[in-house]
Amino acid sequence: MNSNFTKVTTDRLICPACRHKNRRENKYCTNCGEGLDNSAEIGPCLTILTKEGSSVIFQLQKGKNTIGRNIKNTIVINDDHISNFHATVLFEKGQSKIIDLGSRNGVYLNGKKVRKSALLKDGHLIKLGSTFLRFESTRENEIIKKVS
Repeated sequence: MNSNFTKVTTDRLICPACRHKNRRENKYCTNCGEGLDNSAEIGPCLTILTKEGSSVIFQLQKGKNTIGRNIKNTIVINDDHISNFHATVLFEKGQSKIIDLGSRNGVYLNGKKVRKSALLKDGHLIKLGSTFLRFESTRENEIIKKVS
């Protein structure tokens, strides 16, 4: 996995628009002005499950969240079996769906191959290459985000 990760605990809020770390008491992002929801609940997340038993958690942004090996993706995963631009998780109108971007090794949801796209539900297990991810519709504790 990419080494450019930092742990962000619940004493900070991540702006959904620009990913800036803000103090919990802020109502608006100090970087871009986006309104912040300072409730304890964090929106949909993808948790990368590692073979060592640890995990890396990504909070999904509104709109497109691309996944692949290329550094231009929203979520970068260093797995030789994942395409440069492997999949997209689209988060709109309170729903999330995963879209295969024509990847070589495909996208699997709960063990079944995704043909084009599939709606994600809480607890779904996603396999990209040799990497497993768990989708969570909400989360109440720490998150980990990519550092720019």
